[in-house]
Amino acid sequence: MSNVSNHHAVVPFVAGTSKPLSDQRLARAGFKLTEKMKAAGKTALPSVCASVPMIDTGAVSVFVADLMPHIVAMLEKAQDEILRAKCEASAGQVTELTDEEISIPQCIAFLNAESAGSRLSGELIGAWFDSALTDSLTVLIADKLGFDLSTPEQETTVAKHVKNHRDVLAMLAGKNVILAPRQISAITNMLELAEEDAMHARLSARLAALTARKEEEFLI
Repeated sequence: MSNVSNHHAVVPFVAGTSKPLSDQRLARAGFKLTEKMKAAGKTALPSVCASVPMIDTGAVSVFVADLMPHIVAMLEKAQDEILRAKCEASAGQVTELTDEEISIPQCIAFLNAESAGSRLSGELIGAWFDSALTDSLTVLIADKLGFDLSTPEQETTVAKHVKNHRDVLAMLAGKNVILAPRQISAITNMLELAEEDAMHARLSARLAALTARKEEEFLI
């Protein structure tokens, strides 16, 4: 598909088959046939790809000054999306936005979550749970059960409860998930335990959307 020269062959893209050469990335241009195009008697362009060299981060640093306006614009868009998530999570009742919530680290966390997939996945939620909630939930559940975690049996019991909470939170990744009131309450309590970050905002917004949909269905 490509070779050591600075010319890289553009070939048809085949999902699951097209792959880059060693130490290269696959540049892709996908085109889909829309209903509007069908109605107009048009056809979609063929999807294509090319194996190209990986971008050299050292070379990027040379152009940081030129890239800065684009980097700032990307961070500003991330701030906009964080505000949107807070608005959705509060059903439009948000009244303030803190510097911490829209700080560069939080914007980076949001961009990382976005790059991991525009759609929330169970794996993504699980990874966030492990880093943001496992420790605090372990302590909370052990305290409620009157455990001091001094025996393997106690540790196993608490771990099972923590896993159950993890599984419930991961349900937010479902497309047509229906949450029971007890599950909604459990997720709400979990989110109150965790520090607010980009993933927290996405999960809160998702929960708010599911809750709103449930209320609408109840009223119909």
